[in-house]
Amino acid sequence: YEFLDWFFSQYNAVLEPAHYSLWWDNVIFYREIEGAENLVVAYTVERAIRVAMEHGAGLLVMGEHGYREWWWAGSPVASAEDTTVVDRMNALLELVGADLRMGRTPIPGEWEGDWAYMVNVTKDWMVDHPITRGVSHFTMAAFELAGFMTIYENHTFVFVGTPAGVNDTLIESPHPYPPNAHLVYVLRHPGAYKIRLHFYRWELEPNYVDAIYIYDENWTLIDWFNPDHHGASGSDLWTEWVPGETVYIVLTSDSIHDGSWGFRIDMYEWCVADGAYPIAYALNPYTEMIKPVIAVDDVLPDYPEAAVVVIGDHQQFSNYFFSHWIPVRFETGLEYCRWDIPDLAVALLVYATGFWHRVAGGEDSWRDWVVNNMTLVEQFIAACEDLGIDVSAARAKLDMAEAELEAGDSLLEELGCVGAPEAWEHYVKALQYIKEAFDLAVDAAHDTATSLKSEYEAKHDDVVASIDEIAAAGIDVSAAYDYLADSERKKSEGDRFLEAFDPEKPETAVALLNATKCYREALDLLDAAKEAAKSAARDEAEAWIEEAEAKLSEAKALRLAPADKIEAAEAALSEARSAFDAEDYLTAIDKAKEAYDLAKDAIKIAHEREEEEARRWTYIYIGAGAVAAIVVVAGLALWLRRRA
Repeated sequence: YEFLDWFFSQYNAVLEPAHYSLWWDNVIFYREIEGAENLVVAYTVERAIRVAMEHGAGLLVMGEHGYREWWWAGSPVASAEDTTVVDRMNALLELVGADLRMGRTPIPGEWEGDWAYMVNVTKDWMVDHPITRGVSHFTMAAFELAGFMTIYENHTFVFVGTPAGVNDTLIESPHPYPPNAHLVYVLRHPGAYKIRLHFYRWELEPNYVDAIYIYDENWTLIDWFNPDHHGASGSDLWTEWVPGETVYIVLTSDSIHDGSWGFRIDMYEWCVADGAYPIAYALNPYTEMIKPVIAVDDVLPDYPEAAVVVIGDHQQFSNYFFSHWIPVRFETGLEYCRWDIPDLAVALLVYATGFWHRVAGGEDSWRDWVVNNMTLVEQFIAACEDLGIDVSAARAKLDMAEAELEAGDSLLEELGCVGAPEAWEHYVKALQYIKEAFDLAVDAAHDTATSLKSEYEAKHDDVVASIDEIAAAGIDVSAAYDYLADSERKKSEGDRFLEAFDPEKPETAVALLNATKCYREALDLLDAAKEAAKSAARDEAEAWIEEAEAKLSEAKALRLAPADKIEAAEAALSEARSAFDAEDYLTAIDKAKEAYDLAKDAIKIAHEREEEEARRWTYIYIGAGAVAAIVVVAGLALWLRRRA
């Protein structure tokens, strides 16, 4: 059983060709168990269908009316009608829980074929749906001329809905009904998909004014009673189905009254249709009835991943092979028709197998994968670009993926299911390009991150040595050490992100972006540390140069300052300025200090010379005073002597 379940779960669709030999309880696999008495493995058609649909397979039912005629040389020679075909198709639809049936139900509980004749169903008769979007036309007539033999086959309309119950009611006119009447009656059944009424009896005056009209909730005429339609009187008749949950019954009469009885409605039948809907219609020109010929049910309670597609013509796939003009006999004579419907054959299979939903059906479809993955890769590439990572090659691949997505979308929009196989190929290519774009972006991000890491490691020791050298000169570089510590922390954080990246796990690629960001910040902080130390050294050198300049100016102002010292100080100061301009601030500091010391020495020597000179002039002054005193004394003595 496990093997058989696996086998039937691999099918994309279950095709019911209405073969008379196939019935749900027919055994399609039978094997006796060796060594076990009366023990066998028996696998039925029903189980195969259920297993396949549980795994997402679809059901495509291609029905027929059950009636066919054989004509030879223009005369009928044989005919056959078998309602078993309709019963079996409806049993299958009921089996899988579809709100669709084949044919018509003349009375509750009984079904028969509902003749659908339309040589060419064109776009005007189709609803815009993935199945019909790429179909130009198809036929619902099977009259084929083969030599002298003409084969007439009837196809059938599709019934949308599942009869849910028959309810008793009583809606009746006055007996007899009055002249000049316009009597309106309403029947509602909330939740009904469609309703039909049972007329227990009706009797109208046999003219064309006295009539009974049946309208839907939009006041669209659905059925009527007059002498030409259902007759002026009768009993036990079910009306046509009225769409919606509301039915309006209108009785009209002329001014002449003959005592006609009126009508009585004694019950109604209602249908449900959860997820079922028609997508193509046909006209029976003999009954002037327009009804569905293709319908879909997307909601199956027991098989949520499956869908049912029903078409009332079992020859569509046979017609697939008749893509040439063939003679067809009509009442007007022999005509040549082209029953070329490969688009419809493809569309029916694409939708029934679930391929349409896997390609474009929303969540978890191929298109959904393309859009979601493209969005994610676009975000990743944009993040790389924001970080300055060169992902131009990845961007080009992503543009190619977007072009494939647009090509696939265009096919689905124009052709629906018919374009799905080709659209799928575009989506596959798009996913390939998206993967290539992602791989290129990841490689670029990885190269950038590892390159930044190497750059940091190459610069780190030199920066540390530079800061330490400046610190050894007695300069305060605490801010630089703070930046250095922060950069080392950021670098360690980047290392952790880089280690978190696993090439086998695409979801870890974002770690490369974080690593790149961390390494960039670490390098910026490392540069800031170097610049802080450099700035401290620059400020120190600038201060020493200013002090040396001031001291040299002071020395130059002294008359007795030694020229050699001044010259040496100027030379040292010039070297300090040159070193400062070259951003060799430690040398600038040393030379400025040298210039300062030389200027200081020059000042000291100048002061010593000034003091020596001052002492020498004092001796001269004292000697001169003594001589003057001697001269004065001598003169005074001479004067006194002369006076005496």
